[in-house]
Amino acid sequence: MNKTLPTLEKDGFYFDNGVELNKEAPKTFWIPSDEAKALIKPGDIVKVPFMIRTAGADGKDELNGERMWVIVTERDEDWFSGILDNQPTCTDEMKPGLVVHFKAEHVINIADSGVDIHDAKFKEYKRVIEKTFPNNSSETP
Repeated sequence: MNKTLPTLEKDGFYFDNGVELNKEAPKTFWIPSDEAKALIKPGDIVKVPFMIRTAGADGKDELNGERMWVIVTERDEDWFSGILDNQPTCTDEMKPGLVVHFKAEHVINIADSGVDIHDAKFKEYKRVIEKTFPNNSSETP
């Protein structure tokens, strides 16, 4: 598993830290408990706060926050790999199917149901995403 977080300089985005966001506003920014995060497994769907660089109307860089769903494909202790399951509203440069690597501290929500990543329907979904967005990632989860 790749244990390198994305950076603004290299990838054009990074992940906000959900634990820190919760500390700043504990009554209004809920995150799952450490116990719930410990149960996350491949196939689960988690929400991660992306910070994405885009060009503003004036040509200057802007930073856009988007909370997006990721399907977990692999876990190694506190590290996860997964594929983006959303299309960001702020850019067309990132697409569903993008492979991302993140840590438990980035998880801000856990969906109620998981996906069987070995199921034929998931494999077909992944094939369609890869065919539709062929240059989105050089990795396969």
